[in-house]
Amino acid sequence: MTMFCNSLYRNYLYSLLVLLSISFYARSQSIYSTDRQLITPDFPFDIQHPVLSPDGKTLYFTVRRHPANLSGLANKGDIWYMTMDKDGQWSLPNNLGDSINDLAQNAVIGFAEGGQHLYLMGSYGNKSVIGMAKKEGTTWHKPEPLQIDYFQNKSSHLSGCLSKNGKVMILSMQSSIAYGPEDLYISFAKEDGTWSEPVNLGLCINSSFQDINPSLASDDSTLFFASNRHGGSMGIYMAKRLDDTWTNWSPPQKLHLEVNAQGSDRAFLLAPDKKYAYILSVLDSKTKGNLYQIALEGQEHAEQEKSKEAEEGSVSIPREISVYGKVYDKHTNLPIGASVSFKSHTDENIAYKVTTDEHAGAYTVKIAPAMTYNVVISAENFWPLDTTLVLDTHSPAAIEYDWGLVPMKQGATIQLHQVLFEKASAQLLDSIQVELDYLADFMKTHSGMTIEVVGHTDNQGAFQLNLSLSQERAGVVRDYLVEKGVAPDRIRVKGYGSTQPIASNSTEETRKLNRRVSFIIVNF
Repeated sequence: MTMFCNSLYRNYLYSLLVLLSISFYARSQSIYSTDRQLITPDFPFDIQHPVLSPDGKTLYFTVRRHPANLSGLANKGDIWYMTMDKDGQWSLPNNLGDSINDLAQNAVIGFAEGGQHLYLMGSYGNKSVIGMAKKEGTTWHKPEPLQIDYFQNKSSHLSGCLSKNGKVMILSMQSSIAYGPEDLYISFAKEDGTWSEPVNLGLCINSSFQDINPSLASDDSTLFFASNRHGGSMGIYMAKRLDDTWTNWSPPQKLHLEVNAQGSDRAFLLAPDKKYAYILSVLDSKTKGNLYQIALEGQEHAEQEKSKEAEEGSVSIPREISVYGKVYDKHTNLPIGASVSFKSHTDENIAYKVTTDEHAGAYTVKIAPAMTYNVVISAENFWPLDTTLVLDTHSPAAIEYDWGLVPMKQGATIQLHQVLFEKASAQLLDSIQVELDYLADFMKTHSGMTIEVVGHTDNQGAFQLNLSLSQERAGVVRDYLVEKGVAPDRIRVKGYGSTQPIASNSTEETRKLNRRVSFIIVNF
């Protein structure tokens, strides 16, 4: 089975990018809980949406209901800033002024052109949108609204970040396609100065809960964001970009920051020189957000020493690593009893299997390090998850992985990630259809189950032809299931053409993801 949302790009998971992401995550558990400093100790106002300048010397953030805001205590938020001096000390917060702020809620999204272009949220023409302001000398000009195709935000929350070259924007909001109250979306700058329609990053990144305040590290590949996806308070998650489409990411992993054990961490910023990290932390829903600075230099030195010792042959690889976490129902977020198995890609004799506790959904297993594992998580009446775990020699002694499974119940929609088609064709890309084989077996053991197979295309070609092609693709899946022994009257088919994309149609790599099928459980 290959049912992981990024399984098309499994080879990337063996690459250095993912090894680096695991290594970075490993380091996070040992450094992001020490040497923290509150850098807004005498500022008794609520701070939101922090963003670092490109050089890491200025912190921008939104301050709510401050008497110095444009509309005073009634104001939903002005942009403020602090600067770092040559000794590494932060100034007192200052309002950015009325050239940037307006009477609506304002927030910085990011910078381009070496910090001379500021992207921000505001109210332009009595409409809350995203704008861009240009800097001349030390003066910011009034922002002008950006034209973003089909921009729609149904949430009161809007936050985002910008790639280093200013061509890619990741936004937290709720648009027409959403899995939770706030999801992460991607938009690309076009040659004419406008921006593409924001596309949901899908369940590879998003959850049925809040996913907010995205930020990118200086490598433009490491994404941080805050989420309450497992219930309770907000925490910081990290994912690694797997290719240049910006739509394929490694599974998000939670960073254990412990800055505010009793509250929640709502934003994470990594300085360009990686000497510091900054965290927005909130004690509870009734208290204000505070900014913390964490020094990373000590860990960098420790890593250098560890590397030196390894070169000298004095460091031994740990004999086993403890992998722990929980398995939960993605629709209800409740724990479930499940089977979690690990199998080495290189040594068939190395395999582990553990069963979660059905009341807590918890599991713990000790496995050999420095290996790539195929991980399969399965539970009765849930669609299984098949993913890859890469452990290198820098992985910590313990790593937390939580897994969410989609329940097989009436009304559930299941994406068949591995059932993809040739361009402009109903020909399956792969001859081995593990997902379809699993579905056929499942339906044969659940005789009352009926489904509707739904076909989709990219946006290339005539609309009506795409509609017919999507119907054909759904029919190909039905024929495959019938050939495997499922009665044809238990399978309906429907084609939607190009009307329901899950990825951008701007490149062939992402269009390939839109040529797909899913199925809806009609009866169970």
